[in-house]
Amino acid sequence: MTAPEDSIPKAIELLIQKTSSLKCSDSILPLVPNAQTTKSACQRAVAIKIVADKIFTRKAVNDLISNAWNLFHSWNIASAGLHEQNIFHMTFEHDADKRRVMDLRPWSINGRHIIIRDSLPDTTTLETDFSHSCFWIQAHGIPPSFFTEANAILIGNQAGKFLESQFKAASHLIWSRFMRIRVDVTLAKPLFAGFYLERRNNSKVWIQLKYERLSDFCYKCG
Repeated sequence: MTAPEDSIPKAIELLIQKTSSLKCSDSILPLVPNAQTTKSACQRAVAIKIVADKIFTRKAVNDLISNAWNLFHSWNIASAGLHEQNIFHMTFEHDADKRRVMDLRPWSINGRHIIIRDSLPDTTTLETDFSHSCFWIQAHGIPPSFFTEANAILIGNQAGKFLESQFKAASHLIWSRFMRIRVDVTLAKPLFAGFYLERRNNSKVWIQLKYERLSDFCYKCG
């Protein structure tokens, strides 16, 4: 049985009147955090995002990580209600497993880059900043006299944010094929592919940067 046509506008008007009375509260409620428990939990947790158009299920990510990461202790992965954005929350039973995962970044799943960030006590998984990720960069073509820690920092900060380098002041290392630098890269920006090094005699040499485990990133568009 359908309602009379003249009753429809009245029903809409009544609905408008009811919803117009609803208000969004601006009140602030000072909740008390459990700092000790939260800090301990976050020390063994990470937020991860898979950079891909394809949506990965929690089970798929669980199976792929289980095969690829070879963790020594138990761990758990949850979607946190964000699996449609390929965002997941992962907790480790042991600190050593988390350190291993963080130290061996970057990781990939089926050729798709995984951004891994520390879980923070005052930040939800949704609020995690996934706009940048760390990579190891190989700087090829550097002449021996330029193999210095200071130059590694300069190159790293040009490519992103310098984190560390595998540089030691040993004489045999200056004859290495490349300088290895770890950087934090803003993913939306084009990757820094290399630069010309100008020497004292005004000659130039091209320094090529190679990103380890780059997956399917584009040098021009990020």
